[in-house]
Amino acid sequence: NEDLVHTDANLKNQRESKRATALRQCCLPLTGFIDMVKLRKTSIRKHTKITLRLLLPFVALAFILFYPAGNPDGPFKAKYSWWCLFIVRQGITFTLAKVTQFVVVDYVALETSFYIRTFGRLFTLMLIQAKGWPFLSTVWALYNFALNYGTSPLAKHWFFWIRNANIFQDENYTADIVHDPTYLR
Repeated sequence: NEDLVHTDANLKNQRESKRATALRQCCLPLTGFIDMVKLRKTSIRKHTKITLRLLLPFVALAFILFYPAGNPDGPFKAKYSWWCLFIVRQGITFTLAKVTQFVVVDYVALETSFYIRTFGRLFTLMLIQAKGWPFLSTVWALYNFALNYGTSPLAKHWFFWIRNANIFQDENYTADIVHDPTYLR
């Protein structure tokens, strides 16, 4: 009887050990990513501070122009407060492009073998060579197309769902700037 209990305990320990090993293997890429983020913590923190220092004044200026200043007309018949929020949206999409470059190029292409196994060496090499402005400008344009272009309420104002804030509603006229030929170049 003691042998059966002892054998059952051994089987249970072996199953738990296999589960732990499988979990470690599954999460190994995530562990590598977390380690990479820890190594670049200072540069990430620096980029975040710079981004906030540049964008928050534009948000404050947009609110000042919309509420106390009466929301004056700006270039192309769009309101000045909308232009300030549009600059903020451009900064956010650029930051998204930088994060995408960090994940796709710096981590997946350079730290793992996923792209080499999936797409081959040539594609991986082209992706690594595109790091910097070629990659950033392409991904930034894709984010702008996805988040700022179109006739949806999201394309006009990202916080359109806040009904009590008129700055994010149709009162802050966009003049469909994103459909202008100058913007589409």
